[in-house]
Amino acid sequence: QVKRFVAITLQDAHPDVTAYIDYEVQEIVRLAAATPAGPVHLNLPLRKPLMPVLGEPWPDVAAQTNVAAIEQIDLTALTAMITDKKVVILAGPLQKTVDVKLLQELAATKRFPIIADVLANVRGVAGVVNGIELLLQTEVIDDTLVPDIVIRLGSTPVSARVMTWVQDHTVAQIVVGKATVGKDYKRQISRQLHVDENVFLQALLASDVRANQEYLAEFSVLGQQVTKLMSSADHLNEITTAYAMRKAVPNSAIFVANSMPIRDMDNFFVPDHAVTVMANRGANGIDGTESTALGVATQFDQTYLITGDLTFFHDMNGLMMAKQYQLNLTVVVVNNDGGSIFSFLPQANAKDYFEEMFGTPLGLNVEKVANLYDATYHHPHTVQALEALIMQPMPGLNIIEITSDRAQNVLDHRQIQNELQALYND
Repeated sequence: QVKRFVAITLQDAHPDVTAYIDYEVQEIVRLAAATPAGPVHLNLPLRKPLMPVLGEPWPDVAAQTNVAAIEQIDLTALTAMITDKKVVILAGPLQKTVDVKLLQELAATKRFPIIADVLANVRGVAGVVNGIELLLQTEVIDDTLVPDIVIRLGSTPVSARVMTWVQDHTVAQIVVGKATVGKDYKRQISRQLHVDENVFLQALLASDVRANQEYLAEFSVLGQQVTKLMSSADHLNEITTAYAMRKAVPNSAIFVANSMPIRDMDNFFVPDHAVTVMANRGANGIDGTESTALGVATQFDQTYLITGDLTFFHDMNGLMMAKQYQLNLTVVVVNNDGGSIFSFLPQANAKDYFEEMFGTPLGLNVEKVANLYDATYHHPHTVQALEALIMQPMPGLNIIEITSDRAQNVLDHRQIQNELQALYND
C-alpha cells in the first residue's frame, strides 16, 4: 500500500550518483507528506562490511527544500524574482494545450524569448526561438545570452543540449504545470508551481513583471538566422524534408518518429499555420510508430508520419489499418538505408564493425511496400516537388519516399552549421 517504491542500485563514488540519491530521498519524503499522506518505500543497498570511514566529516548534502510543489502563485515573490532579469520561457513537450496567444502576448509585452520544443506546438508566433539544439551546437549563443531565469513548461525537451546549457550555467529554473512535479531529471529546479500552465501565463500577464527589455531582440535574431538559411535551401535532403513539413495542410497532424526525424524537426520545422505535432518520446524507441500514427489519423482529416526506413520497416504491418478503416495517412519515409543517427555518434569511428552493428542497411524497396498495402507511391527529387505533395489533402494511404545517403547527411548537417556560423560572424 505504499505511495511509491524506489530501488537505488548499488552506488559508486561519482558525484552525480550522490546528487541523484539526495534528490530521490527528498522527493520521496515530499511525496510521503503530500496530501493524502502515506507510506513510501526506499530500498538503498549498502556494501559490506557496512562500516563508515571513521574520522571523516559527514557528507555535505544540500537540502532541496524547494522540491515541494507550490499550489498557489505568489505574484509578489515572482515579480521580485523576475523584474529586469533575462528571462526565457522554455516550452517542452506539453500534455495540455497552452494558449499560444498568451505566449505571444508575453513575448510582446513582457519581453520573454520563448524557446519552443517542436512538440510544444507553440511555434510560428513572434518571440519564439527555433532550432535551439543547432544554435548551441554551432556555439553562436555567447555568454551574454545566458538567461538569469528559465520558466519551464512541459516535460523534458527533445534538445539535450538546452538542458545541459541551463545546468552548466546554474540558471535558476521555475517549473510550471501539474504534470511536472517529481520530474526534475537534471535536479536543478529552483521552484515548482503545481498550477495549470494557462492560469500561470494569465497571472504573469496581469502582473507588473518586466523582464530585461533588450534580451528578446538579441535572442530572436539567432532563431531568425536558422529560418533564413532554410528558406534559401533548394537541395532535397533530410534537413529540407523536415523544413518542407511546414506546408502540411492547416489543422492537420504530424506524427514524428524518433532518432533523426524528431531531431531534424526540432531544429528546422517552423509551421506556416496551425498544425499539431506529436511523437512517442521516452524508452519506446521505434515500437508501434505506424500504428500510433494511424491512431492519430482517426482524429484528424489529414495526418502525416515522417519516419526513417528502419522505423518504417519495424512496424510495417500496422499500415494495414489504413485500408481497413479508410484512414488518411501520408507517410514520408526518409530512406538512407539504415540508422543514420549513428553516423553522428562515436560508433562511426568503428569502421570495421559500423555497417553490420550500427548502420544496419536493409536494402528495403519502399515502392514494393506501398504496393503491398495498396498505397499511392510518390518519389519526389526536389524540394518543390515534395512541398507540392505535402500541401494538398491526400486521401487514403500515401507513401512518399525521400532518398538519402547517410554519409552525405552528416556533411549536410555540418554544412548548415558552418553556414549558420558564417551568418553569425557577419
